[in-house]
Amino acid sequence: MSDAWYYADRHGQVGPFTLQELRETLTTFATANASDLLFWHRGFPDWKPAKDVAELNVRTPRTPPVPNNFTWYGANERPAESKSPGPAVPAKADDPAGMSWRG
Repeated sequence: MSDAWYYADRHGQVGPFTLQELRETLTTFATANASDLLFWHRGFPDWKPAKDVAELNVRTPRTPPVPNNFTWYGANERPAESKSPGPAVPAKADDPAGMSWRG
């Protein structure tokens, strides 16, 4: 594999990966953990920390903030300004508190 990339963590060396595979793998790490890794690719004189590897641009995507117009409602509640009298959303088995995400 000519495009072989490796990373090392406290458990040892992992790889080889293509650059795309390595980027995908890094999305599963928390930001703090990814910044603690070292990386090596052919042409590097030694292992480099994530911040020094431009090809990786190691960043964990941040979850966007919840929009201001979203509100939590209980299963049998309706907002006062609601104009549609649709049925209440029943609680789901995995939602025992009866909370539903409404926007």
